[in-house]
Amino acid sequence: MPTSSTTLDNCSKRGRTYALRFRAYGRREYVTLGTAQEGWTPQQAEVELENVLADVRRGIWRPPISTVVEPRPEPTFHEFASEWLEGIRPELRPRTAEDYQWSLTHHLLPFFHRHQLGQITIEEVDRYRHAKVREGTLAPATVNKTLTRLAQILEVAVEYGHLSANPARGRRRRLRTSTPQRAWLEPEQVQPLLDAVVRGHRGGGTSPDLRTRALLATGICAGLRIGELLALRWRDVDLAAGRLTVGESKTEAGVRRVDLWPELRDELATYRMDDTPPRPAAFVFATSSGKPDTRHNVAKRLRRGGCPVARRT
Repeated sequence: MPTSSTTLDNCSKRGRTYALRFRAYGRREYVTLGTAQEGWTPQQAEVELENVLADVRRGIWRPPISTVVEPRPEPTFHEFASEWLEGIRPELRPRTAEDYQWSLTHHLLPFFHRHQLGQITIEEVDRYRHAKVREGTLAPATVNKTLTRLAQILEVAVEYGHLSANPARGRRRRLRTSTPQRAWLEPEQVQPLLDAVVRGHRGGGTSPDLRTRALLATGICAGLRIGELLALRWRDVDLAAGRLTVGESKTEAGVRRVDLWPELRDELATYRMDDTPPRPAAFVFATSSGKPDTRHNVAKRLRRGGCPVARRT
């Protein structure tokens, strides 16, 4: 006796669609009957199933032209997003891949991991946004960043035919953000700031922490990101010419030359003379073993010294 069932597909844009699922001659078959608008009912579908199975038992049933391959089960967001990230990871810079992974594992997947793609509607996207606001752990701009990542993933789902439209696209899905007022430091303000911060590293004493001073001065005066600071090598620093080269950046546009303020050149020169002359390939802000320092260690030292450091959760 062949196994069989009738299928009611509620996802059709034309309304309820009826189909038959059964085995015939050792193969799994899936035959679409029609929609409720065309007159099909559950009772008619059951009768048609019995007729088809009777023909299969007599060996006279042949697949009709309307036979289609049973659609592949719709993936969950967890499955689709994970496959998407692994597919594009070789194209991403390590820091960008880390950022994408953070958005997924810490925020998007905890909320959407059980959703099938078709269940992610505009309403669900808004529910996610409201949930993040209630948590209060992310700034509006960071919430928007995760929504941008969600829209990026769902755009591929649209291209693959899993969705008819992208529910995460559009400004109305984003939180309002205020443009921060930028505060500029004048050169003469840098040294008092460094003095105030680094004293905390020596128990309030007056002996400066040259490494921390140099790192802070470079970040403040040269405008380097933390990743750019930790990737900086001495061959990138030309104290005689008064400039440094950012060779490793998050984006191609970030690769640049930076002119050094006299105050920063003095700090780097003092820091460089404090130890054995470094090799050109050595990291400027290396650990005691010569390896590049980590963001976590740097942030911990800066907080201990009284310098506020932004932290993502």
